[in-house]
Parts: sequence; C-alpha cells; structure tokens
Amino acid sequence: MKIDMQKKWVLSILASTLFIGCSGIDSSFQRVKLVNTIPQYELFLEEYPQTIYTEEVLFLKEAALFASVQDEKTDQAFNRYLEKYPNGFYTKLVNEEKDRLYFEKSRQRHTIAAYDAYLVRYPSGLFATEAKSYREDLIYFDIKRSNSIEMYEEYLYEFPQGKYVETVEKTREYLFYLEVKSEDTIEGYDRYIQNFPTGNYVEEILTNREDLWYKGTRQTHTITAYDDYLTEYPNGRYSAQAVQYREDLWYNQAREKSSIEVYSAYLREYPNGRYSAQVSQYREDLWYNQTRKENTIQSYSTYLSEYPNAKYSEIVSQYRENLWYQNARKEATVESYASYLREYPNGRHIKDASQYREDLWYQNARKEATVESYASYLREYPNGRHVEATIRYKEDVWYKSVRENPTLEAFESYLLEYPKGRYVNRLLKERDNLLFQKAKKSQKIEDYEEYISLYPNGDFIFQAKDDYEILKLKKLKEELSEEEYRKHLENYARKKNSIAAYTLYIDEFPTGEGSTRIRRIREELIWKRVKRANTVNAYETYLKEFSNGKYVRTAKKTIENLKLGW
Repeated sequence: MKIDMQKKWVLSILASTLFIGCSGIDSSFQRVKLVNTIPQYELFLEEYPQTIYTEEVLFLKEAALFASVQDEKTDQAFNRYLEKYPNGFYTKLVNEEKDRLYFEKSRQRHTIAAYDAYLVRYPSGLFATEAKSYREDLIYFDIKRSNSIEMYEEYLYEFPQGKYVETVEKTREYLFYLEVKSEDTIEGYDRYIQNFPTGNYVEEILTNREDLWYKGTRQTHTITAYDDYLTEYPNGRYSAQAVQYREDLWYNQAREKSSIEVYSAYLREYPNGRYSAQVSQYREDLWYNQTRKENTIQSYSTYLSEYPNAKYSEIVSQYRENLWYQNARKEATVESYASYLREYPNGRHIKDASQYREDLWYQNARKEATVESYASYLREYPNGRHVEATIRYKEDVWYKSVRENPTLEAFESYLLEYPKGRYVNRLLKERDNLLFQKAKKSQKIEDYEEYISLYPNGDFIFQAKDDYEILKLKKLKEELSEEEYRKHLENYARKKNSIAAYTLYIDEFPTGEGSTRIRRIREELIWKRVKRANTVNAYETYLKEFSNGKYVRTAKKTIENLKLGW
C-alpha cells in the first residue's frame, strides 16, 4: 500500500510539469519525464550534468528504478536498488520488501533450516517473531517424533521460556523415570533425584533406591555395608533390621577373635546391646586369665583398675599384695619395704615388712656410722627397737668428730646436743684448755674475759686472771713515764697483793729496786693459790715455774697423794 501511494505522488509531480512552458533544456526535460525510463534520465544527465533539473532528474531516475524493482519483486532486483542507493529515498521500503520476500520463501519451505536462515539474516526482522514461533513448532514436533531425553533437554536449553516447556518437562521427566526404573541402580536413581528433586515420581524413586540399597547391604552382609546403609537411612524402613544384623556381626566377630580389644570394641559400640552381658563376662574372664599368666604387679593393677568390684577382684588383690611383698623381700631395701607399706598400710604382711624395714634402716645407719645416718633412723623410728643403741652410737660418732676436729664450734655443737652426755666432763676440760690457749695466743682482753666468764673455776683460771690483769696494767705504760710506771706497778702489787702485778713488775724491771723481795712475795702468793686449788694441774704449774722453789718437795709429794686419791 505504501508503494502505491509513492507511485501516485511521483505521477502527480510528472503531470504538473507538462503544463509548464519551456524551451531547449526545458523541452528535453519534459520529454524525458514523459518517457520516464532510466536510460532516458541517464542520457539527460549526461547531456545536462548541471542544471536546475538535475536534482529532480536524479530523484525521478531513483523512482523509476524503484518502480521496476517493485514490478520484478526478486531478491536480485532489491539488491540492485540497494547497491545503487544504499541510503536512497526508497531504501527502507526496499529492505522491508526484501525481508517480506525472504520470509515468504521460508514459509513456503517451512523447515527449521529455512527459518534459521531467515533469522540469521533478519534477527530483528519484521517477521522474526513469527519465524521463531514456526521454528519452535517444527523443533517441538521433531522432538516428539524422536522422543528422547537428550532432544527434550536440547529444547529446554534453547527455549527456557518456550510454548511447550511444561509439556516437554513432563515428558522428559517421564522418560527419565522409565530409564532409571529399567536401569534399577543407585546411580540411576540419584541422577533422577538430582534432575527432579521435586518431581512427580520422587517418592517412588526414593523408595526404590532404599530397597535397592538395603538389598545390596544384605547381600554384602558386612559391618561396613550396614554402616553405609544406616548412615544413608538413619530412620529408614529397614533401619531396625540393619541395626540388629550389624550387632550380630559385631558379636560374631568378637567371639571369633576372642580378644580383650575386640570385646572392648563391641562394648564401646553397644554398651547396652543384646549381647553386652555375655561379652562383659567373656572379657573379664579373658582379662583375668591373661593377668594370672603375666603375674606382674602392673597386670594385676590394670585388672583392678578395670574391675574394682568384679568377681575376681578380691583374689587378684591378694595376688598383687603377695607379689608386692615378695618383690620387697627380694630387693630387701628400705625403699622396697616402704613402697609395700605405702601401698598396703593395713596389709597382711605389714608387721614383717615394718620390722624388716626398721632392721635395714638400722643396719644402713651402722654401716654408714655417721651422725646423720643415726639421726635419720631416730627420726623415722623414735620408739624403735634399736633406739637405745642408736643413741649411744650417734653420741660416740659425734664425740669422735669433735675429737678429730677440736674447735670451739665443734665442742659447742656436742654440748648443745648432749648437755648431760657421757663425754661432757671430758670435753668441758678440753674446751677449757682450748679456750685458754686461744686467749694466750691472741692476747686479747675480750678472749680472756670470755674464758673467765665460762670457766670461773677452770684449770687455768688463776693464770687467765693474771694474764688479764697484766694486759690491763700494760696499757698504762703508754700513758706514764718509766719511773711513774714502775712506782705504780709496785704500789698496785703491794696494795692489791696481786700476783699479776708482781709478775709484770719482774718482767718489766727484772733488776729493778726490790726485785728479789718481790720474787719471794710472788712465789708465796702463788703457793697459797696452789694450795687453795689443791689440784694436780695447779701443783704441776707451780713446779714448772719454780723448779728450784721453796715448796718443790711439798708440791711433788702432794701430787703423788692426789694421784693416789688421798
């Protein structure tokens, strides 16, 4: 209809020009228009390339070509126009006519290939929607004839929103269902469920799948097979049966292997199983027999840990105690008996073990013979059977160590430990001598003061007091002149009647005025002191200093008497 209107419009233009007066080029133009052929228009343009009619002639030439193409109505004719006028006045109309022509040919052929060719050429053409619809119809009917899952899947892939989707999906599912039913495998049923999780046949497929799985489980008849089934169907239709078969297999396997490990595995798996009581008894009997065969403390301990109140517990406890005691007797060490006593504080062998341990401890103390070894025994057995002897041995060792290392600290440690010990008097005398020798050696006033304080009646008390007094008098020597110092000593000795002062005077002034007289006075004073002391040591000290003294004979006689106890 559009093309007819265009023709009428062009003819009206031609008719109007017939009445315009013209001459020369004008008359040529009128003739060309009247003839209205492409060759005539081309000759005119060749003769008059640039005139006022050029543009109109060009248009009339295109219109003439368009009219001829319309009459011919072939693809080649349309192409000729488009090659000549790709952007011409009638280009859009020509393209539409070309599209229409191609579609009519596709409809005449009415094949998938024909519609595919049209859609490739005109993907957005005037008849693209119709072509697609016809094409989908043809594909659907081909699929129905083939009736294969693959073809239906291809349709759904190509036409996810197609006209026949619902029908195709149902048919595809049905074919899939028939195929997996025929195949009758777990894999096949899984494929169906994967493809149709909410399909029309899901319930039946799931039932068939479980039946098939259970059938395979029964045929295999292994713990693993039943495990797999129960993992897949924890609440399945055959779960109760599978659980029983599985337990039966566990039990039969345990009885066949008959080991603690296998029985333990069964009981871990079935703590309240149908065979649990029997298996527990088998396991305990087996454990007991194995324990008796090993006959070790560890094996008995392991049994009792596992069965603290079982039927063999009491006898196993006795075997264990006996074995522990036998090991202690075999080792015969303090620690082995201690180990038994710690383990069995109320055991059947406690009396013997305690005595053996005490005897061993005492023997070890005697063997070491040290203060610490005896002290260790006494700490452990303050009321033991060897306490008296140990106390004596300990004191003897202590006294021996003091004698080997005669220091004031050693004496003090003994006296502190044994204030009424058997060696107290002897050590006190030795300490008396040691303390006095210390003062004599140091010649320090404080050492003499210590001795005089500790031994007011000591063997060396007089000499210590004299030495102490001399040390104090000697300090005046630095403060006084020699004559003043001499007179002071003489006056002091006379006034105090002091042996020490007389001794110091003689030492300082051996040839001084009255030295002979002072020596006599000093000897008399010393003799009086010796007589008051009346000890062997005192008389011996006198003899040592006055070997030719006035009282030598008397002193010697008195010493003899004292030694005889008179």
